[in-house]
Parts: sequence; C-alpha cells; structure tokens
Amino acid sequence: MVILSIISWFYILDFGISNSLRNKLTEAIKLNDRPLQQRLIATSYLIMLIPTVVLIGVGLCVNYFVNWAELLNATHHQFEINVMVKIAFVLFPIIFYLNTITYIYHAFFKSYIVNAIQFFNLFISSVVIFFLAPSFEGNLIIMALAYFAINILVYLIFTWDFIRKSHFNIVSIKYFDKSLIKDLLSMGIAFFLLDIASLFLLNSGPILISYFFNPEYSVVFQLPYKLLSIFLTVSTIFLSPLWTLVINYYVANDLKSIQSINKKIAVYLCGLIIIILISTLFINEGIYLWIGHNYHIKITTILLIAFIVILSIIAHTYKTLLNAISKIYIQVVFYGLSLIITLSCMKIFLIDHDGNLEAFLWSLIIGMLFSSVMLPVVYYRFLHKMKGQ
Repeated sequence: MVILSIISWFYILDFGISNSLRNKLTEAIKLNDRPLQQRLIATSYLIMLIPTVVLIGVGLCVNYFVNWAELLNATHHQFEINVMVKIAFVLFPIIFYLNTITYIYHAFFKSYIVNAIQFFNLFISSVVIFFLAPSFEGNLIIMALAYFAINILVYLIFTWDFIRKSHFNIVSIKYFDKSLIKDLLSMGIAFFLLDIASLFLLNSGPILISYFFNPEYSVVFQLPYKLLSIFLTVSTIFLSPLWTLVINYYVANDLKSIQSINKKIAVYLCGLIIIILISTLFINEGIYLWIGHNYHIKITTILLIAFIVILSIIAHTYKTLLNAISKIYIQVVFYGLSLIITLSCMKIFLIDHDGNLEAFLWSLIIGMLFSSVMLPVVYYRFLHKMKGQ
C-alpha cells in the first residue's frame, strides 16, 4: 500500500497534459470539430512518450542506488520489497502512458468506461492474486508482477476498443500538430502545479507515517482509510461526468444549469457526510470481515480518519468544479498554503512534542480544512461574478 501510494505521485509527471487534453478535447467535441479532436489526441499521445521514457530511465537509475526496504523502514522481506519496487518503477510508466485514454473517455462523456477500467483493474488483480497466493506463499514479487501486468492488459484492451469504434489514430506523426503544444502546456503547467500540491497534501499519509513511526502504523491508518475511501470512490464516480458537463455549460454561459448542479451537489455532500459518520461505528467489524483479524482500532482514530475522507471529498468536489471553469492557479495557492499549515502542525505535534498517530491525523485535518473551506468560497464567488455579468 505504501509503494502504490509512492508511485501514484508519478501521475503528475505528465505536466498536466492529460487534464489539459480533457478540457481542450471537450471544447472541440462541443464544437463538433473532428479534425481538431484527432490532432489533439495524436499530439497528446506523442508528447506523453517523453515523460514515459524519462520515468523508465530515472526509475532504473534510482533503483540502482537506493535500498528501498531500508528507506521505507521495513525489517521483513527486504529482498522481495526491493525487487517489488524495481518492478513498479519499470512497469508503472507503461500504465502511466496508457492511462491517457481515460481522459479521452471523460471528454467524450463516457466516464462510465473509466469507472469500468478501474473496476476491472482492481477486481481481476484481486482474483488473480487470491488464486496465486497459496501457490507462491504470498510472494510479493509475484503479487507485483500480477498487479501491474493485469493493469497494462486492461488498459490495452480499452484503448484498442476506443480506436476500433472511433477510428481515431491515437499515435500518429501525420496528425501531430506542434501548434497545439503551447495550448496544452500552458493549461497543463497549471494542472501540474495543482497536482503536486494536492498529492503532497492528500496522498502523503502512508509515506509520512512510515517515516515518523514505522510501516505497521501505516496499516492502522490504511485499513480504516481504505474502507472509508469507498465513499471517496463513489464520490469520484459521481463527479467524473460532472467536469465535462460543467465545461459544456460554462462554454455555453448557461449559469442556470450550473446552479441546478450546485444544489444537487450540496444535498449529495450532506447525505454522504452523515452516512460516513454513521459507518465509523462499524469499521472494526468491517476490517475483521475483510482481513480476518481484529486490530481494535480506537474509535477516536477512526473518526479522525473519517474526517480526512470527508475533507478529501469536499476538496475533490470543488477542485473538479474549478478545474471545469479553468480556475486552477488559485487552487495551487490554497493547496500550497494547506500543505504549509499541515507541515507546521506536524513539526509542532510530532517533532517538538513527540506526538502519536492521532496527532499526525490532526495535522492532516487542520491543513486540509483550509483548502476544503476556501475552494467552495472561490467557486461560489466566481459564479456570483458570472451572474452579475
């Protein structure tokens, strides 16, 4: 879980091109400009080859010098862990490149296919690992190979299906348009900075816990978080088509439709928060059913993790809405300030006063609270100005 949280950071190394492609492609679809759609897709895929090759090269170099088991403070299975990370650094860049297809599906109002890709990746991997585990005695190397190979296969199948049905050439020098690079990168850099700030704030938990304590504490955090983040997954599925939908309304200057969406979002968030808080009462039972072992995690710890999930959902919701209307740099500022607040709290609670896991969680909550409040404020202020115009 720690290793997967590390490599998820590498998604930002597309320099925001994928998110920029999604916005630009949505606009081209709205204009029914198929030649522009073809050029955007081909240009983006060719550009994405550069960070993919760089990722593989850097990964091979870093793996040569770094002892990952030692860095992650792991005392058991050191050889397997080192090999597993090396496998991840080689195979993940391929997934990173193939993941471009998900942004194209989003732009074409086919977010349900993106959800299907994610489901098949997780479901097939789980089934295969479940059947392989007894034969290989839970070997981490086999687990890593199975996980990444299945992900690559699923992405290839859905990419091929898109090409077959749409008749677009996704990697083609013929349709490469260098004039589009500036447009893709200008918006992409903003998305890149936003991804860095949000990843440091929202995805650094397992690594920091491993650093301040040890990987065992990461399990105590991750098990409740994984169960509660089901609600975050549901929210992501719900919001996936929203980005494209709001772009269409924004381009058409249809404020009434955007306001109608806002009311539904408010009701949805309130209902989801209530359900999350109620579910905290049953998390230990859920972990026992899932893992087969009772960790007896304190209810206060579970509630703090629940608040982290709630703040993540709120921040992700308004991040999606602001991305759709291209308000990106202001998000970078607020996520950056949230990160500064979080790290300052960690210094006070953990370093200066030798705090525990709950002190760490409070540090995350205080930092995330700032961005979770400010992003809705920015969004609704922009809509108010839009209404005045």
